[in-house]
Amino acid sequence: MTQAKKLAGTGQNTPEVDSRSAISRAYYSLFHETKQSLAANYPGLLLPIVERELRANGESNINQARLQALDKEYMRKVNLHSIFPEVLNQIDATISKDFKWFRNERNRSDYDIDETFYSLASKGIVDLIDDLVVAVKRL
Repeated sequence: MTQAKKLAGTGQNTPEVDSRSAISRAYYSLFHETKQSLAANYPGLLLPIVERELRANGESNINQARLQALDKEYMRKVNLHSIFPEVLNQIDATISKDFKWFRNERNRSDYDIDETFYSLASKGIVDLIDDLVVAVKRL
């Protein structure tokens, strides 16, 4: 979040490229905090969904040690961006909904080059994502 906040600045006259990058960095901070929180506090909810998705993607022999460790190479076979909201929905539907919305904002900031990202609005999004990071840490 530190880099996201630096990029967002005060929200006054921040270059659009920095505003876009701030949203992206903030989302990835949320993503990684969510991964840590769910793995530490809700493995019973997270791991079965990851295993289901691994099987759906053709992984017939699940390596339980790699699954339990959420091994990076192993996890590249699934879409954690979609799995996390599904798990979060079982814990807190509002957090799940917000996670999905912020992922959408991250996608817009990274890929929708025809849209203008205003610095004050982007700063507001970064601040809201920071609030959600705090909530996820409390799960």
